[in-house]
Amino acid sequence: NNSWLGDATINHLEGLDMGFCNVDEPQLKGLLPPTSITTSSTGYIRFHGRNSSSWWRPKESYMRYDYLYTKEELNEWVPRVKEVASNTKKSFIYFNNHYKAQAVRSAKILQGLMEDRDNSTSQN
Repeated sequence: NNSWLGDATINHLEGLDMGFCNVDEPQLKGLLPPTSITTSSTGYIRFHGRNSSSWWRPKESYMRYDYLYTKEELNEWVPRVKEVASNTKKSFIYFNNHYKAQAVRSAKILQGLMEDRDNSTSQN
């Protein structure tokens, strides 16, 4: 929950050289907003999906992660991904919206956006 965003937690993680997990999830009260926080040499971003209607008490557990990201939603994350990567030695991105292989499809969309951004930057 969003209580993890306090200075005490961030400083404690830095002191332990332990990575913070940046997440994308529904923007519901008490959940974490999108961030690009780094507290160690390892970056970590996790995409849970934005299925707000099934986040709390879904009829079936898979329903929480039944979500396919749009290109526009993932494009919002490109600057954050780049920031995390630039502040760490190694970064990991996980997609947890796994129902019906939506994690793979979403990851491929983000990969394409990152490649497009890299190609446009190198051409300037």
